[in-house]
Amino acid sequence: MKQEAITPVDESEEFQVSEMFVSRTDKKGIIQSGNEVFVRISGYTFQELLKRPHNVIRHTDMPKSVFKLFWSRLKADLPTFAYVKNRSKSGKHYWVLAAAFPNPDGYFSIRLKPTSEILKKIIPLYSAVLQLEKEKGMEEGEQYLLKQLELMGFSDYDKFMLFAMQEELMAKEKQTSKESILDTANSVGRSQYKKLKDLRDYAVLANTEIQKTGQQISGLQTRNKGFIEYAQKVKNSCVRLQYLASNMSITAHKFGKEGGSLAVVAASYQAATQRVQKGLDAFCSSLEKVITELDRSLVDVLCLRVQIEMISFEIDEAERAIFTNEQNRNFPIEKRIEDIGILLHIVHAYFMSSNENLVGYYKKIQGTQSLCRDISKILLNIDLIRTGGLIEGSRTDKVEKSFQPFMEDLSKIITEVQDPIEQISSFLQSLDTGYDAAMTFTRRTEFFLSKAAHLHSVFLGKKMDEPNSPTIQIVPNQAA
Repeated sequence: MKQEAITPVDESEEFQVSEMFVSRTDKKGIIQSGNEVFVRISGYTFQELLKRPHNVIRHTDMPKSVFKLFWSRLKADLPTFAYVKNRSKSGKHYWVLAAAFPNPDGYFSIRLKPTSEILKKIIPLYSAVLQLEKEKGMEEGEQYLLKQLELMGFSDYDKFMLFAMQEELMAKEKQTSKESILDTANSVGRSQYKKLKDLRDYAVLANTEIQKTGQQISGLQTRNKGFIEYAQKVKNSCVRLQYLASNMSITAHKFGKEGGSLAVVAASYQAATQRVQKGLDAFCSSLEKVITELDRSLVDVLCLRVQIEMISFEIDEAERAIFTNEQNRNFPIEKRIEDIGILLHIVHAYFMSSNENLVGYYKKIQGTQSLCRDISKILLNIDLIRTGGLIEGSRTDKVEKSFQPFMEDLSKIITEVQDPIEQISSFLQSLDTGYDAAMTFTRRTEFFLSKAAHLHSVFLGKKMDEPNSPTIQIVPNQAA
């Protein structure tokens, strides 16, 4: 179908912070479904949107390089977030933070209204990128975009999108009410649609637990950065130790037989510092891999939050339609419940992924405990060697005078590295408590999602045992 030419106008389509869009496409980006908010704000009818490419709402102000980054992640089966300026049928624009998720049949896209301060920086940045694309091409525009994000403190686009989604979810939470229309409904209505209300309540409870997990992961990210800084300090100190050991060896050889024993001490220092350096390299490499896994876990947790908030919103919309008797023929209650079932199915997949990544994170970082213990033992050995060096250096005044500065410097360096090593060791020892907390969140989330899935199946008239264990069984609507 040929896309009609629409002239953009400098006006915005208004919608509430509490409102959320959802649409579903096939692998080629052809629209298969969408919720009432998506249809209303787009300005098209439901029939006009069905079977159309999703870029029917693309605004000409959007840089192509943003969509390139967006689709490169999606085609790699990775969820992705991006600020997008869309255009309605009337030519008006509206900004969203889009969250897109791969699924077996195509893609699910959920959009939030951005209200954080980030959008104020994105609008001029996109304008500059678009202009550069017109002058020098999309590749130049993409490089400029990534460079500007780097200057904003983000090493890559993934880091930026994580930060953006966290900020927007926090801003949304501050500005929206959790109250549902059922909370003010009369007792007859409350009884009649109790299953629907219970479904929303369990989704909200799951979201609460997922938020706790996300907060824990964010805290771990901050602490991990600190550990890398600590490890780098120790590595820098080891370089100084190696330098001192080399100078000690040279000085010892100058004294001939008198410095023979000190040459042995210097050689022991060199061997010990090399072992520490090797251990720290392995430790830092392990931490960097762990942080990568942690980032993946945070992506999954943010996806879960957005998806469950979307489920809650759709339930609220269904409640509102029921109690105001404003059901739209394109969005009957059966279709809303069907879409909720599809979202529950996707939530299950992301929950399992997040859980697996989080467990893997803890297991891997626990493996660094032995490295940390080895480094501590080597440092203790270095201190013992220093004591031996003091004894050997005191045999003659001449040798003692030459070696005293080395011993003093070694004492300072050993003192410098003790605190960061103790800090790292202390955290590693506390992992058991952190792991237990993470598993508590996981079990609670699993149970709440199981309850939601059960209530959804009951609503559809399907038989499904009510969960009394953490095992999740999602029964998506087969018609979906």
